[in-house]
Amino acid sequence: GERFFVAHESCKSVVYGADAYSISQHRQTLEALGVRAFRVDFLTRPYAETQIQAVLKAIRSSQKVPDTHPANFERQLL
Repeated sequence: GERFFVAHESCKSVVYGADAYSISQHRQTLEALGVRAFRVDFLTRPYAETQIQAVLKAIRSSQKVPDTHPANFERQLL
């Protein structure tokens, strides 16, 4: 039941799901582990300026970005 999209960029295809990946709500945990540099990628999906501002605000305050998923970050794999 999941939806996926394909973006064509520089002679390559990028497949991505309906919800973006984000672990901004875990920023303090990552910083406690020594992570100091983070990357925010707005390249594949179309974002309005207001959406970009909302994403950056959530990241700055270590809140979950709406309509995102944490992939395997929140579950134990083994």
